[in-house]
Amino acid sequence: MFLRKGNSYARWLTGGTLFYLLFPFLLFLAGWIRSILAIPACLSILVSTYYFLKQTYSDRLESAPFKYQIGILLLAIYWCFIAGLGEWMPQSTDFFKHNLVFADLVRFDWPVRYEHSGFLCYYLAYYLPVALAGKLIGIQFVPALSFLWSLGGLYIIFNWILVIGGHYRAGALLGFTLLSGFHLIRFGVNKLFGLSISMMYKTLPPLVYYPYSIKQWLYIPQQVLGALLVVGWVYVEMFQRKRYTSVFYISSLGLFYSPFAIIGLTPLIIAGWPTHWRQFISIPNLLGASIVTFFLAGYYLAHYPINASGWNFPSTGTEFCFLINTLFADVALPFLLVWLIHQRYNVLTKQQMVFISIASIIKLLLAFYFVGYNNDLLMNASLSLSSILFILMGIALQQLSEKVPNQWPVRFISILLIVISFLPAYMHVSLFTDYSETRRYANVAPSLNKTVGYTINDLNQFMHYRFKPNQYYDFARQYIGNPDHFFNRYILK
Repeated sequence: MFLRKGNSYARWLTGGTLFYLLFPFLLFLAGWIRSILAIPACLSILVSTYYFLKQTYSDRLESAPFKYQIGILLLAIYWCFIAGLGEWMPQSTDFFKHNLVFADLVRFDWPVRYEHSGFLCYYLAYYLPVALAGKLIGIQFVPALSFLWSLGGLYIIFNWILVIGGHYRAGALLGFTLLSGFHLIRFGVNKLFGLSISMMYKTLPPLVYYPYSIKQWLYIPQQVLGALLVVGWVYVEMFQRKRYTSVFYISSLGLFYSPFAIIGLTPLIIAGWPTHWRQFISIPNLLGASIVTFFLAGYYLAHYPINASGWNFPSTGTEFCFLINTLFADVALPFLLVWLIHQRYNVLTKQQMVFISIASIIKLLLAFYFVGYNNDLLMNASLSLSSILFILMGIALQQLSEKVPNQWPVRFISILLIVISFLPAYMHVSLFTDYSETRRYANVAPSLNKTVGYTINDLNQFMHYRFKPNQYYDFARQYIGNPDHFFNRYILK
């Protein structure tokens, strides 16, 4: 009964997001965890969810006009299409791995175990609902199912962006889809000093690179969905509703989609502790978040260790120039642009500027510790923060255009927008004009004769241009858990 007090849009958006984040974890408990542990865990989660819904029962959100709803639905369909979901467009090489995970989850019993290597140990939230449906109706439907599952998640994400934007929803949406760092400036300086990305892969394996949303979406949509669902919801909870009673619970559910993204978001949440610590003490935060974190942390700790991690300080002049240039173009300049606009025209709220300041500091610090050969920690942890930063930048620019129309600041900012949005815009164009070896047709059905424990020869077919021979073993193990680990012996079925 308590769900009826809020308006229907708030109930739909909150309920849809909760289902998208919670349902995969419940499948994990039911299909992977021993019943003696899974049953009390499920009951605890249901209790936490009840109290969470009780706290949000009176929420009201203003729905965007119908033209916006149609627009974001078409945008979500377009994003799913260009990523190769549904297999109507070429996919990035990462999809060879994603599709192997789908195939194994469909054809093997859960938990998925391999005879000679261990068990499947990965961020499975995106895969489990689709794989369950694939088990019921056939693996040939998995591409279409993954398209629909991704489409639903993207549509919810775009609705959160409209909520964050409010009256300035157009600017918020454009900021998210088109804005990024000052890539042209970074490329120009790199060119001046004779630096290149390929050079950095050889001299600085933990590459310092801040991705933009469409780039990450084309490679790891399964992580982008969870990261953006969580950060959009948490931002509204913390900075618009001033409510912290469930932020840890919401964030913990995102761990099953993208743990690195949640790591990047956690310091921002903790920053609210000194002034709102009483709100943090709640059943969803204490009980729900603890249960989710316990099982997922144990599951991830059972993973074979990946040796690529450590502090990331430049050791040569070349590395130093590359690092400083990247931090300046992708972190400092966007922050300074928004700060100067706000100082002169007061276009953002105090809470929005607090978020921008803390998020920029977190992005800066993330550059100095790496995990993964491609610095997965930095790329995934900064994605959710960067997305909100550029949403707020879009809001600020729309406000500026309304406050001072047809004046030189607007013309100047328009030029800067072209500079900032060049690379994301070029990415969209290149998808339809350039079919290189990094994008191929890779579908689920041919994966039936392989598993994620694939051989060096399999890897060499599509990853030869990126990895050195001594890195293959670690790469192949990124999906495998240690069969001798405590979690496998006593917690998994």
